[in-house]
Amino acid sequence: MKTGVCVCLSTQDLRGKSNVEEKEKMYISQHFFGQHGGHLRDEANDIAKESGAWHVNYTDPCTGSKRGWFATSTVDGTYSGEVEQNVMRKVKAIGGFKP
Repeated sequence: MKTGVCVCLSTQDLRGKSNVEEKEKMYISQHFFGQHGGHLRDEANDIAKESGAWHVNYTDPCTGSKRGWFATSTVDGTYSGEVEQNVMRKVKAIGGFKP
């Protein structure tokens, strides 16, 4: 089951006439959540996998700053809000975000 968002752009010309233009549907394929500073331990990967998500530790190549986030797919029919709640509940149970 695919879900999509129809994007409508509304503009107004110089005479005040409104023009509404419908664009192609866009499909959102990933849901990002739980952004944090620093890198998390491998335990974060395990928690994410158990819930149907994944965890990313990222180092900015220009500044060297470290951060991370969790993500889940939205194209397979999984309710991403439920996955987010499960992951965040487990992260909180182990003491939150600790590098």
